Amino acid sequence: MDQFSKTVLPAAAESNIPSVTLTRHMPAFRRCVHPSDSVVLLAPCRRPEYSLTGDYLLLLTRTRLLVTRQSRLSGKVTLHLEAPISDLDDVVWRTNSSRSSVEFAAMIGDTRHRFWISRPRSRQLWRVDAQFSGLFRPVPVAA
Repeated sequence: MDQFSKTVLPAAAESNIPSVTLTRHMPAFRRCVHPSDSVVLLAPCRRPEYSLTGDYLLLLTRTRLLVTRQSRLSGKVTLHLEAPISDLDDVVWRTNSSRSSVEFAAMIGDTRHRFWISRPRSRQLWRVDAQFSGLFRPVPVAA
């Protein structure tokens, strides 16, 4: 079993992602992630400015950021965003304990991408914050 397979399943379980959902998104992940890459974070997310466009999954490895989208109408999964970590600029994130969410934003090229990651338990919320802190600098914006 490759490193990606060993790390994606525990990450999905930690985020309570149903296996059916993971199975739908897996072909898009497999096309973009090298088998030797480890999953740091896998989480359902949403885009604050496009709340009705579909369901998103954010996958973060040590080298890549991927976001897939499943259409609410057709159920089709498409790759929404794929970029090497080195191409991300102006990365910021803000943890909001009262809403149990982390807002993540990054510039890729000339486009700003924003995502909200919700976590029902505070332990999970702080783990997401720690994972971002381990990969990105500068230190996150204080809430």
